[in-house]
Amino acid sequence: MKILVGIACGNVQGWKLLLRQVGIPWKALDAESDLEECSVVIAFGRPDRSLLARLESYLRQGGSVCCSGEV
Repeated sequence: MKILVGIACGNVQGWKLLLRQVGIPWKALDAESDLEECSVVIAFGRPDRSLLARLESYLRQGGSVCCSGEV
């Protein structure tokens, strides 16, 4: 099983540090990133409408999202 954490929106520094410390592969997501290659997406802050729509589609297709209450 391939593990890759995608980090979307907000200040990603804390997540980068945590994931580096525990040795989990991650990548910062941008508008063109393919969410399907991520085993989970961490989203926090206030995503724009485009990202929010992509996250909803990712969830409908069986993806996993860990998010704050603002998302």
